[in-house]
Amino acid sequence: MKHQASSNNADFKGNVTQLSWQLKLFVAALQAVERLAPAAATRLMLAKFVSPRRKPDCDYTSRLPVGARRIVVDHNQTALTAWAWGETGPALLVVHGWESHTGRVLPLIRPLVEQGYRVVALDAPGHGMSPAAQTDLLDVSYAVEAALAQHGPFDGVISHSFGAAATAVALARAPHLAPEKVVLLSPMRDLEQHTEIFAGIAHLSLEGTERLKARVAERVGMPLAQCGAVTAVRAFDRPGLVIHDRHDLLIPYAVGQAVAENWRGARFVGTDKLGHRCGLGNTAVIAHILDYLAREAADESGAQSVLRVVNAGNKAGRCVHARRAGRLAPATAVVYNRQADFGQV
Repeated sequence: MKHQASSNNADFKGNVTQLSWQLKLFVAALQAVERLAPAAATRLMLAKFVSPRRKPDCDYTSRLPVGARRIVVDHNQTALTAWAWGETGPALLVVHGWESHTGRVLPLIRPLVEQGYRVVALDAPGHGMSPAAQTDLLDVSYAVEAALAQHGPFDGVISHSFGAAATAVALARAPHLAPEKVVLLSPMRDLEQHTEIFAGIAHLSLEGTERLKARVAERVGMPLAQCGAVTAVRAFDRPGLVIHDRHDLLIPYAVGQAVAENWRGARFVGTDKLGHRCGLGNTAVIAHILDYLAREAADESGAQSVLRVVNAGNKAGRCVHARRAGRLAPATAVVYNRQADFGQV
């Protein structure tokens, strides 16, 4: 029996109906190889899994906001591309998701720069304008750690999806580099979830999926469920902000809730009808992030049970990629505290 991709993956641009003909051919060939030579198929699957696709818009230099400076992050004897804006002001690191790049998070970067923040945006290994490379969530976490160490200290970090999970792993491993403010947008649960998404795209059998998981775990040297956001945030010693959309069809809303529930004092905000990526350019979401960044650290303690929702229930601009309106969901912002029961206001 084939393991079919769940409906939660339907908006992922990599599902088979949306793949290029070359990748459709690869998927078909992989299925044939899996039947005849499972071990060989697993090696092919692993090579594909750790090789992010380079998208046509990877050269985004013509769209960079004024003042961008190209800088380098040294990682694994490789010079990764990063971009910096501003010389003064509170410093923020911005991290994109899997098979994405800095160009895809520019709608978020622009208002940060306009508000006077010093912004650094990293192209992860094998992504964007960084050199092609095989990579995984653990490897990207070390790249995030390198960016924090080499271009910090930072006052905050804002990360999306796969990048949010990698950031969480990096901060748990190197708490001395952790900034005061941490924002995780649509965070991926862990490396196991990433493997399952890939397996759904490739229409792997259940046996093929388990073989791939075993090889990935061998590669990173730890159980896949331990390499991710939910586990990492348990080690955080300061609260942060998690934002997730109810209609995220790639990373379920429940994952964002789980990340917040396991993060002492974290504030969770739900949005409606933005999907997985469109919160990056939504005016209400950006306003909420700016409000959070501007708050004093004392205001972010877990003692308070309610966080006021910015523009709750109102239309909040257009989604940059999907061209549809989205909004912050009313009455979904709460403070999670492991000593208190979960509640919604």
